[in-house]
Amino acid sequence: MLVVENLSKIYTSGFFRPQDFHAVKDVSFSVHKDEIFGLVGESGSGKTTIGKMLVRLIDPTSGKITIDKKDITNMRGKELREYWTNLQMVFQDPRSSLNPRIKVGESLIEGLKLSGNIDSIDEVTQDLLKSVNIREEILNRYPHEVSGGEIQRIVIARALSLNPKLLVADEPTSNLDMSVQAQVLRLIKDLQRKHSIPCILISHDIEVVKWMCDRIAVMLNGRIVEEGITNDVIHNPQHPYTQDLIKATFLSDIPTVDGEPGEGHSLHNGCSYAGKCIFVKPECLENEIQLRGDHHKVACILAH
Repeated sequence: MLVVENLSKIYTSGFFRPQDFHAVKDVSFSVHKDEIFGLVGESGSGKTTIGKMLVRLIDPTSGKITIDKKDITNMRGKELREYWTNLQMVFQDPRSSLNPRIKVGESLIEGLKLSGNIDSIDEVTQDLLKSVNIREEILNRYPHEVSGGEIQRIVIARALSLNPKLLVADEPTSNLDMSVQAQVLRLIKDLQRKHSIPCILISHDIEVVKWMCDRIAVMLNGRIVEEGITNDVIHNPQHPYTQDLIKATFLSDIPTVDGEPGEGHSLHNGCSYAGKCIFVKPECLENEIQLRGDHHKVACILAH
């Protein structure tokens, strides 16, 4: 089980950044082994930053990350290197995950060696190829000689070969043709169920998380504004931002609202959506709105 508590990431000010930037602010959630948990929101909402912190590619500024009751937040050096195989991330661009100078098969075998499956590499390789529906001859090709969909499936196979305790998939189909997107998503879903791995799916696409995820969290400017069972959030959205996000996905003729998401974020301490929300009230600008509720949590004073 993955538990995230008050996770934050602040990029401090410097020559190119006149003030501190809160990429992620006080984010908390948990994911069970049999769950796919979606992080959904527009670009710049902090989704990918959370994903990279979870697999310890970047350090959190504050907060706590535990997997199966083991605190991995402050792991460093040898301890982190030894634990890293338990944390796997599938990126938007699958080719960036493979060395372009070595063949696909060698990249897959590297993962098996890290997992300790040295004595049964051939057998395990065959099982992995079968599980992701990849032809054996592809192993003798270089990444640039293989289609994007096949490369992404190879990357997924390599990640699962390490028997991870957590899988993070960051927009895994955004660079793929429409014809193969559904195949890759179904593969992730089927393998996650088979291996009972807690999975975080990062996406800007409401329709993708609706089909893939058991629960979702909607993010805006580094904060979770709504969280709950996927069907509850999508069919009964409580936060105005979630409502607009869903309308923009399923309706093409909705009227636009003046302003940009979070444009008032640096002007007040309140809700990040106050600059665009048509329901904004004075108290929305005064204090940061905390998530409220049990199974369906909402950071809005208007939520029922």
